[in-house]
Amino acid sequence: IENQCALIELDNLGTDIIALPETKVNWENPHEVNKWKNLIRRKWPKATILTTSTPQGDWTTTPRPGGVCMAIRCKYASMVTASGKDDKGHCVWATITGAERNTTVITCYRPCEDSVDMAGESSQWMQLYNKHLQELGEQNAPADEYTRVDPRDIMNKDLDSFITGEQEKGNSIILLGDTNQDLH
Repeated sequence: IENQCALIELDNLGTDIIALPETKVNWENPHEVNKWKNLIRRKWPKATILTTSTPQGDWTTTPRPGGVCMAIRCKYASMVTASGKDDKGHCVWATITGAERNTTVITCYRPCEDSVDMAGESSQWMQLYNKHLQELGEQNAPADEYTRVDPRDIMNKDLDSFITGEQEKGNSIILLGDTNQDLH
């Protein structure tokens, strides 16, 4: 009911793009994805809905730290020519084709600043940390690389690389998200 009321209010405001960083939903669970898509599509049948979570094969429940969702509705949904998500569960994106220029809209979530000693076992920071350690092991990386793993820095570098690539295509960028950082 609460989500339905929020969608009605967003519809009344004429909202075209809804960015939901840190949803705490396990978007790898098909039941959760279908439940959310059905709720949105009752109000906006032609919406483009994008979701992602940090890949963790054994995590099947909700709530789950992190998670990102973006819904694009009405005229903009029909203008989406490309969309996707990163492989680490940080971001979803969609490119909207305009008359003069394309725009890539990105919704992202960056975990709170943390450390191995302080992060909770199931926190988003720790999920990403463990995923990066696994990737380093698969690459047979040198031991000193393991001590430099920081999920926030890795997310920044991945996002910078993606944005640069989109700008090189001539696309404008709209970045929406929760970066867990004070700007003042």
